[in-house]
Amino acid sequence: MEDLRALLEMRQASPLSFSDDGRTLLVGSDVPGTRQLYVVPARGGELQQLTRFDEPVAGQFLPDGRILLEMDAGGNERTQLYTLVAELGASPEPLVVDERYIHSSPQIARDGNLLAYVTNRRNGTDFDIVARDLRDGTEQTFELGGWCDVASISP
Repeated sequence: MEDLRALLEMRQASPLSFSDDGRTLLVGSDVPGTRQLYVVPARGGELQQLTRFDEPVAGQFLPDGRILLEMDAGGNERTQLYTLVAELGASPEPLVVDERYIHSSPQIARDGNLLAYVTNRRNGTDFDIVARDLRDGTEQTFELGGWCDVASISP
């Protein structure tokens, strides 16, 4: 039984995203007890913690060096999307936030101008794909029905 306990309490870390210049790796780790974001030089070095939220977070680098942050509130599993300057203690800036709904599987186009994500805001059940122009905030929704995810954005 002791081996099972050790396995369940094992800390984890996983690579999430490289910076646009390839020099920095964004890592998600639950070392502090909840999954938080860290950066590490791509050639190796010490992990530097970026986030210290009560909630677990995920993220990816944006082409401009900021982070696209995914976080829910109070464990409600309604993921919201924020931008975050890649510095310890930075405050998240709302990007796609409506806590009545889930916003997940975000992907950014290589040029950084288009965000695609899924949300259940149309009817609370189906996950539609939304393409959001980050320059002006306009959105186009693709109502395919059922559960959709965004895998990537094709040029």
